[in-house]
Amino acid sequence: MQSISPETRQWLVWCHQGQPREAVLGAMETIGRMIKFSPYHDPVLVAHCNRNGGQCVGYAVACEGAIGVLGNVRYQPKGPAIAWSEQGALGEDAWDSMGEVVSQLREQAFGKGLELIQAILPIDRDGWMDTDLSMAYELGGLKRIATLVQMECDEAQLWCRGFPPASEVLPIRFEPFDAMPWPQWCDLVEQTYSETLDVPELNGVRSISNTLKGYATGGYGYGHSDFHRPWWSAWLDGKPVGCLLLTSLSETTCELTYFGLVPEARGHRYSPEIMDFIGRWMVAENKHRVVLAVDSRNAPAIHLYRGYGFSELQSLQAWIAVPPDVRS
Repeated sequence: MQSISPETRQWLVWCHQGQPREAVLGAMETIGRMIKFSPYHDPVLVAHCNRNGGQCVGYAVACEGAIGVLGNVRYQPKGPAIAWSEQGALGEDAWDSMGEVVSQLREQAFGKGLELIQAILPIDRDGWMDTDLSMAYELGGLKRIATLVQMECDEAQLWCRGFPPASEVLPIRFEPFDAMPWPQWCDLVEQTYSETLDVPELNGVRSISNTLKGYATGGYGYGHSDFHRPWWSAWLDGKPVGCLLLTSLSETTCELTYFGLVPEARGHRYSPEIMDFIGRWMVAENKHRVVLAVDSRNAPAIHLYRGYGFSELQSLQAWIAVPPDVRS
């Protein structure tokens, strides 16, 4: 099992300096969970630089699925006022330093063979986000691709109260993903990405196999292992027409990680039936809460989720970088 060296741990704590102790411990726990199944040697990447006496440090984690996740990037100025502009944001020296650190992390990640680097910036209800990190990502070679809407439903078990057995009402048949050969499963998932409204910018930038490994990482250590995931293929008239991927996050909470239909199966109101299947599974597993993230441009999906009682938690700005040889 991977572990974090004392020196790396010191850098990580430095990156989160000034945050509440609970936040720092939470970040360490998250990093530990991310590296638990990482196939990469020394999966925690650290970069730092000095500019005009100020110091900047940042880190990223190389995860299973050939994906790198950017963590915090922190700049410490030499003096109390040197780094700050009149507007209260960090000045150019700080932005340049932070951008340089992000660029170093990007190169380290691609040097390990990662196919994708991602970063997420929360946006609060008033529309505020961390402008300094946004600038650092841009200067460091990342591209902003989408705004995601995080949603939750605390009453998912209400979906199927009083319903007859699923076999009597659902024309779609669900089978565990491992009943299908892995290459065929990957091909089915890839077909559901065609003409998708959910972050189409990600299509083709990472192999389907590694994308699925990335999906699976969130569930490792709780409730399912590599080949016992709550994933299903959806069948209609003897043909696979879609896929459904859930992740157990805790005893009572799961994530709707992904569901998609092939283009020819869309527009026939199969999505509500898939949601009904999710509700039945949650009843069987004693899950009470489900969370998800959806592209803000995907109006049909957001309308569907709201109809099932989902409410919006927050918005997230998604950034990525890909190796030079796969850039369009």
